[in-house]
Amino acid sequence: MVFQTSPDGLAPGIHPISRPNPFNMMRIMRFNRLSPLLFLVLLAPSAWGEAVINEIHYNPPDNDLEDGSYREFIELYNPDSETLDLSGYEFAAGITYKFPQGVKLLPGAYLIVARVPTHRTWQNKSFMILGPYEGKLADTGEVLLLLRADGSTVESFRYSDLSPWPLGCDGYGASLERIAWDLPSGDPHSWRASQTPAGTPGKKNSVTAVPPRPLLVSHGFEPSHPTSRDPVTLRIQLDSPSEVTSVNLRWERAGVDTSASTGGPPWVVPMERKTESAEAVTYEALIPPARPQSLIRCNVEVVRSGGQTLRLPHAAEPNPFLSYFVYDGEVTSLLPILWMLPPVSSTLLDPGRTVSAVACLPQGATAPAWFDGAEISPSRNGQKARFIKGQEFYGDRTINIIPKNPPAAPIPAPVPPSGNTSDFGSSVKWMSCHPGPSITGSSRSPNRRASPRNNSWSSNKSMRTFWP
Repeated sequence: MVFQTSPDGLAPGIHPISRPNPFNMMRIMRFNRLSPLLFLVLLAPSAWGEAVINEIHYNPPDNDLEDGSYREFIELYNPDSETLDLSGYEFAAGITYKFPQGVKLLPGAYLIVARVPTHRTWQNKSFMILGPYEGKLADTGEVLLLLRADGSTVESFRYSDLSPWPLGCDGYGASLERIAWDLPSGDPHSWRASQTPAGTPGKKNSVTAVPPRPLLVSHGFEPSHPTSRDPVTLRIQLDSPSEVTSVNLRWERAGVDTSASTGGPPWVVPMERKTESAEAVTYEALIPPARPQSLIRCNVEVVRSGGQTLRLPHAAEPNPFLSYFVYDGEVTSLLPILWMLPPVSSTLLDPGRTVSAVACLPQGATAPAWFDGAEISPSRNGQKARFIKGQEFYGDRTINIIPKNPPAAPIPAPVPPSGNTSDFGSSVKWMSCHPGPSITGSSRSPNRRASPRNNSWSSNKSMRTFWP
């Protein structure tokens, strides 16, 4: 069984090891001036000669009643200039699968090992599809081990669903794609969430043009709960400081201005380089005051030392923003307050993607909590909000918002002393409502780790709700 070369071939700028890239040669020389023997070994024309694990779809989302695990796959890629004989190769950790005799992977070709190769996903494909394998890919991450027929290791590494690894692969639709075959497999810098829904099996990865460094290490806003009188400082920390030349902050008011125009949005502010070490560099920028009940969304554009630009957070993440909520305490209510921003487009992202959000002021609290990237969708009795893993709504991954006696007509939003109305809409509805019990879904759904809870948000308590 011989696989024909994919028409996509090699990714732009990626060359087989038998044709070394002069830039890579200079880079290796720079870091290995005292290691000429290592330099010669790394650049030997046939030194690679192996397949690489190029893409992993470890947690496809469920489709209606179908378990998403049926669409799991691992993709191998041959970056070499020679055909590879994979007879007897074996996945021995993570999943279990032994390659049959006669499997050959041509130069520049792709191969899929699918959990269910008979699934309709794999019908009428031009690339080789093998399987089924035993077991499931762990949603929380695990070690993958690919062995040669003689038992020696081809690749062994642990992927994860926790930062700094991409989060968008964990039940949100994206696969985990390797940026370039020659980057180390165990380094999270080498991987991104696919920018194509369900990944790119059998094709060039969608993230090959994304620079691997730097990654966003941390960020913070000061003050963390601003009012409409407060300018806000964003402070970010990036790794790989030698790769960073400059950084620009880009920001917008979510749901207010949804198309770019002269002068913004997005509004762009140069960030100031503040501190630096061998491992990280810190930048800061100031955002002017915003109207109350505004959700301010940001991302940063990094200019790298080679002239390439990189936007962070990665656009395929479930929450591709750094964000904060502005509130003056102007809403008077004896009930908890819930703000809901339905899916809206963003000038910070490429056209076509919409992102929703939820903010909540618990009873007795003075500052709201916000959940940017929470997915809001219609439900049978109202609406439901599904929250990002690790950013649960007071312990729940999903809540139902079920209206009780909705008003016949919209009621205007509260008007603060400044005379400005809420950025969540000039005509804001409200109603008494209560979240239903938390929805745990199937064991494979994006909220699969939630458990039934009887906290204050899953009881029959009323709540005041605002949304556009």
